[in-house]
Amino acid sequence: MLLYIIYMTLCMGGGMMWFTFYFNSLLVFRFQDDYRSFRFISYDLAMFFMMFVGMTLAEDIKTRVMIFLVPIVNYAILFHWTNARKDEVQEKAIMEKNRTINLLLAENE
Repeated sequence: MLLYIIYMTLCMGGGMMWFTFYFNSLLVFRFQDDYRSFRFISYDLAMFFMMFVGMTLAEDIKTRVMIFLVPIVNYAILFHWTNARKDEVQEKAIMEKNRTINLLLAENE
């Protein structure tokens, strides 16, 4: 899918770059990868490649601004969702510890 989005972005128009947004939810919620995984690295390389080639091929300033802003928006959302997922995991761990503590307190009574 990522190669298809790269192809469509470079051959059809910079607006196809918005479809990389769907990879954010896959990386964060479905695969639960960290930033050093193969999927994240390939996502980063694809974004930088599309930005570099898109900036060189873009003819008008509107397309260049969009090609520059789409990765910024995507990475902001990606960073926010990753932090939210980590907070959720920590909250679940705390709830489990509290449940264990409550069980031990109930047994001691």
